[in-house]
Amino acid sequence: MIGYARALRRGPGLTGQRDRLVAAGATIVHEDLRAGGTVIRPALRNALDGLTAGGVLCVTSLDRLARAPRDLFTLAGEVAAKGAHLVALDDGLDTRHDVAFFRFAGILLAHDDRAAEDRRAEREILDAPRRTGPAPAITEAAWMTVAPLLRQGEITPVQAAERLGVGRATVYRRLRDSGG
Repeated sequence: MIGYARALRRGPGLTGQRDRLVAAGATIVHEDLRAGGTVIRPALRNALDGLTAGGVLCVTSLDRLARAPRDLFTLAGEVAAKGAHLVALDDGLDTRHDVAFFRFAGILLAHDDRAAEDRRAEREILDAPRRTGPAPAITEAAWMTVAPLLRQGEITPVQAAERLGVGRATVYRRLRDSGG
């Protein structure tokens, strides 16, 4: 059994964690001395690298592995991929007896990946160029009903404006912008 301890910002230090890990059966304990959300944790990397199939990574609490759920599940996935097990003393987790945590971690990671893809797609939609200013007063469909009549001289711009429910200046602008 390989133990892993990480310094706490508050509360007991590494000594208490180390003692509990050894009492639980850890033959070696890797310790990271830097507290907080440090990304670079060489002792954790060494502990993970030392795991083999059937081996066990033991921590006093899951928050010693990672703060963010995604990071925790990524690490749990790495442990599972090696065919090893994870024990968290305070959390009552022992995957030697129940591997449901690994299945749950995989499901959550897949869900998180899908949710991230959805967020990316939503950002693309929101970031897509869009028309600025007010909506056109005359919709394309409405314009198509009066434009032929205007071109053929069957109605005047004033009559077209009345049919469309807009001012005659709007009709004149649309005529100018559409080339006649």
